[in-house]
Amino acid sequence: MQQHVRQGQRPLEVRIPLRTVTPLFLAGADPRGPAELRATSVRGALRFWLRALAGGCYGTDGAGVDRVRKLETSVFGAAGGENGVGASRVVVSLSGKAAEPREWRPFQRSRKQRGGVEAGAGIDYLYWSMAATSKEAARWCFAPGTVFDISLSPRYRRYDREHLANHSNDEITDSDALDYVLRATWLLITLGSLGARQRRTAGSLEALIGKIERLPNLNFSLPSDVRVAAMHIGAQLSQIRHGLDSQAEFQATELPLFEVIHPAFCHIWVLGKWGSWQEAAEEMGNKLQAYRRRSPIHDRWIFGLPIPRVSVALRDEDEELKRRPSPLWLKLCRSEDGAILGLATIFEARPLPVGSTIRETGKLAGGRPVVYRIVEDFIRQFPTAVEVRYE
Repeated sequence: MQQHVRQGQRPLEVRIPLRTVTPLFLAGADPRGPAELRATSVRGALRFWLRALAGGCYGTDGAGVDRVRKLETSVFGAAGGENGVGASRVVVSLSGKAAEPREWRPFQRSRKQRGGVEAGAGIDYLYWSMAATSKEAARWCFAPGTVFDISLSPRYRRYDREHLANHSNDEITDSDALDYVLRATWLLITLGSLGARQRRTAGSLEALIGKIERLPNLNFSLPSDVRVAAMHIGAQLSQIRHGLDSQAEFQATELPLFEVIHPAFCHIWVLGKWGSWQEAAEEMGNKLQAYRRRSPIHDRWIFGLPIPRVSVALRDEDEELKRRPSPLWLKLCRSEDGAILGLATIFEARPLPVGSTIRETGKLAGGRPVVYRIVEDFIRQFPTAVEVRYE
């Protein structure tokens, strides 16, 4: 399928219809307030994926970070017009009549015993912080199957002689900026998610188109076979990375400063195939919970902080680290035949700030924190998992 162009659509504008695969927890200033489809949240997610893409191509040393920052601000702008850069070159907007949001209710309220295993326990584990507590209300979400459009268009659309005459050779054009954002959009839809618990399958999206005319080699469709899907994702990633004009040479013993898409530091697997998002999330959640419980208590922080009902003392110099995102992203995709594919992505970056100390554990082995091996071992819980290979 091609992108659909609607009446009144602006020149160079690309509209991609999306549908939620899993509950989408997206809100405004009050996280426990009404659920909202917010363009600012989408723009922030796209910025993250563009930074990861650029960091894997340019590196995260001094010169690399400068190039990444320059590209990021050239595309998405900078607050206060930093370095002469103003608003984002690409306008991100959302449209469509989304279904009414609803309050999240954990499955445990209507569980049924099945062979000694409580149905819904895995999903509840993945979305544990979305439920109501004695002090906070439940989070609101958009249900799976919610449809909306994302529109991407250059903020400035003048391509007259004066504009071209004032354009410098090292400045990216508005058209270039749009193409960068489209690549980031593919990464967001295929590897990432939106909103709260996005690293634990929530906010997974699917594009209701296969290809877009502007970048016809960018394919949003996924084959249903696990091995073929892994090959497809790898080919698309290689193509996207080669679209940037440089490839970084990282030192094998040094981790990047932040998450980057590079074969040495970003590992991706297609875990398996399921009939529904509930079945997939349930199995992934149960396996993650069981595996994490078996890990030594002072290694569990690598899956993210805080750990519910457990106190782990990590310190950055004199400050205790109470919150740390997980390097493991779990994602659900819908394949061409409607099946659900589970993906896992591990970003290896410096897990703690420079100078941090970890009490009792977390010693480095050959420049690579041994805790990343713990995360990789989790993938072995899925016998059908196929690693994505890319360049």
